[in-house]
Amino acid sequence: MPLSISKAEMEEMQAFVKHSHRVDLSAYMLELEPEKRALMLRFFSKEQLAELFAELPAEDKINLIESLAQVDLPDILAELDSDELVNSLQELPSNLVTKLLLHIPENRRQVINRLLNYPEDSVGSLMSADYIAVRKRAKVSEVLEKLKMSTAGHEHLNTIFVIDDERRLNGHLYLADLLRLDTEDLSSIIHWRPLTVTTGADQEEAAKLFHKYSLLVLPVCDSEQRLVGIITADDIFEVISEEIYEDYALMQGMAPSENSYLETSVITLAKKELSGCFS
Repeated sequence: MPLSISKAEMEEMQAFVKHSHRVDLSAYMLELEPEKRALMLRFFSKEQLAELFAELPAEDKINLIESLAQVDLPDILAELDSDELVNSLQELPSNLVTKLLLHIPENRRQVINRLLNYPEDSVGSLMSADYIAVRKRAKVSEVLEKLKMSTAGHEHLNTIFVIDDERRLNGHLYLADLLRLDTEDLSSIIHWRPLTVTTGADQEEAAKLFHKYSLLVLPVCDSEQRLVGIITADDIFEVISEEIYEDYALMQGMAPSENSYLETSVITLAKKELSGCFS
C-alpha cells in the first residue's frame, strides 16, 4: 500500500532536515518507518547524507548504502573526512568495505587503506590524514591558497603545521594569527617544538595529552618524526568517554558494556548499576 503523507508533513520534514543538527537527524531517522525514511532522504544534500552516514550505527549504515544510488556513493564518500570514513569502514563487513573502496579515487584509497591497517586501539587508527602542512619559508599568500583548496573540515584547518623538506614536524601556527599577520613572513607566529604522539601509541596516551594540556588538536608522527596525521578534540572525545565509563563501571562493580558508552541507554546503565549492587 503506497505511503500516504500530506503536503504539510512533507514541508515539515524538509524544514527539519534543513535546520537540524546531524546527531538529531540520525536519531530521528532511526525512529521512522522505512517508507518515511526513504522519503525523507530525498531532502538531504550530499553533505548531509555523508554526515548522516557517519552518525548511524553499523546496521543502519548498511541499509543507507543499499538505499542510495550507485552514482551518489562516490560524492557522499568524498564528503567524509578521512577519520570519519575509516571509523565507518571499520564497522562494516569486509565485502562491503571492498565495494566502497572502489568508489574512492586511487590516491585517497591508498591513504584510507593505510589508516585501516593500523591496530584498532592505536593512535594511527584514530587519526585523520586531512590537515594543512607548509614549509617554514612559505608565504602567507601561499598558505591561504592551500586553505582555500582544502576539502578538510573546519576543525582540521584551525591549526596549520610547519614541516621541513623531509616532512619532519617543526612547529605549528594558528589560522587566527595568520589572518592578523601584516607581513608575508610566517616566522613570528610559528610555535616551535609542538607536542606530538606516534602512530603506534595507544589511544589512551593521546587522551591523556589532550586532558593534561587542554588541546584542540594533536599532530601524529611516525618513528622518524615525520607528520602523518592529526587527532582533533572530537576524535578523542569518545575515547575519553569510554575510559570514564570503564572506570565508573569497575568502581560500581558493573561489567563494562561491549557497546559504546554514548550508544548505551540510561535504562541499560541503570540496570547494570543495580545488578552490580546485588551481585
